[in-house]
Amino acid sequence: MCVYACAYVCKSSSYSPLSAGLLLTILTFAILVVPIGLVYSIHDPTEVAISKMIDASQRMITMNSQGELGGMSPPLKRHLALQIKTPETAPRDAEKLERLLKAKRRQKEEAMYIEDTQRLVAEIEMLKVLLYLVRRTSSRNRS
Repeated sequence: MCVYACAYVCKSSSYSPLSAGLLLTILTFAILVVPIGLVYSIHDPTEVAISKMIDASQRMITMNSQGELGGMSPPLKRHLALQIKTPETAPRDAEKLERLLKAKRRQKEEAMYIEDTQRLVAEIEMLKVLLYLVRRTSSRNRS
């Protein structure tokens, strides 16, 4: 049932096909194979939520290198690596994140190679999540 709900959410939102597929893969592993601790509470502070997302991606890479996941495709490995690198290096200011997101979207539109497009899509998806978390925190602070 969770996978159907996830498929509905992915279909009805602006997730890219690669991100939607990754989300379904993560949920499948989380439900059927091993709990990886991907879920974070909406009440977690921004840095805690970001840390949990990074830890989950690192655990998936580690489990793959130990053979627990039965092998992982190179694009998925690159995607997970970007899910670690992007939040680590991204600014925590909403305006700076918006400018960076705009620049990445422009780069994606101008990209000529599929590898560049895949990389930029992964970065954009993570930047959207970070922007949501930063905005959520700043709106709570104003209240």
